[in-house]
Amino acid sequence: MNIAQPWWIITIVFGLSGFTSGCSGSDPSSEPLVSDFQPPSGAGDMAGIEGPWARRILTAYSDDGLTWVKSGQVLSDQADVGALVADASGRIYMYYLGWTVGERQNVPAVAISDDDGETWTFHHVEFVGFTGSGYLSDPAVVFRDGIFRMYGTVTEGGMIRTLAYGDSSDGITFSRGGTAFEVDGEQAGVASIYFHENQWHLLSLASLGGSTVENGTHWTAVSTDGATFERTGTQLFTISGQSYFTGNPFETNAGVRMYVFTPSGMPIRSYFASDGVTFALEATEHLVLDESSGLEDSYVGEPDVIEVSDGRYLMIYSTLIPD
Repeated sequence: MNIAQPWWIITIVFGLSGFTSGCSGSDPSSEPLVSDFQPPSGAGDMAGIEGPWARRILTAYSDDGLTWVKSGQVLSDQADVGALVADASGRIYMYYLGWTVGERQNVPAVAISDDDGETWTFHHVEFVGFTGSGYLSDPAVVFRDGIFRMYGTVTEGGMIRTLAYGDSSDGITFSRGGTAFEVDGEQAGVASIYFHENQWHLLSLASLGGSTVENGTHWTAVSTDGATFERTGTQLFTISGQSYFTGNPFETNAGVRMYVFTPSGMPIRSYFASDGVTFALEATEHLVLDESSGLEDSYVGEPDVIEVSDGRYLMIYSTLIPD
């Protein structure tokens, strides 16, 4: 999440029921992986201003989803708000907002891995039928029945007000579907989307400057089909008086774990809800900022988690690129 600019946190849930699509599903994992571009190294040329040009995405692994070990792997510089999804074969897709994306700038892109996140290829994402900027900002993607569905924000009047979606059979080209969620007169950014007990749940970030509601407030909404969400209320995640923002909600056998972060430099934490709705803070500090590594600066955030083929868990997270 960029505090100075209107880019918003995103999260991924995969392999869950809840929507159907008119797209014709295929097996993208049968296609060879050849990068469209190579990710940049180092920060972009926007010194003194926070944004994707100043950030990087790194990885960590865990055996239980609670205790994490950083890998030291930089997936990409000039990249932010990453999000993970896996297809039916276990191929991993990491969608993110990139500043320098080959010859393109400030657009969504996707990195793909066939070896549990050890190596990646990098690809442009294409959009069909979207107006304005022509794409969905800060995409969140779910995968079901051979179809990828991408949720993202649409900016109107200088504020992010509407969540729309598009569908894809290959995870690369997305065709516009419709509007998923909006709140009249207020901001509504993608925060967290997950499926629990036959219902889709959305937490949409309501305030990050310029809004009339309290900083850190998330709209809550539900859906039976994953296409249209109905607002149900609000949710705040506060630790020691500090507002936290939601990252990845991860479904376990016992309930839903919601990873959260704050851009103030505090550790990545989590809440847990056995009923999928009532979240309580967990004691574990999952990931702590380590500026001595030379890889991180100021904060660790935007966590997203996925289970990989050997039973471990992969986390991606963002930080500022050190000077």
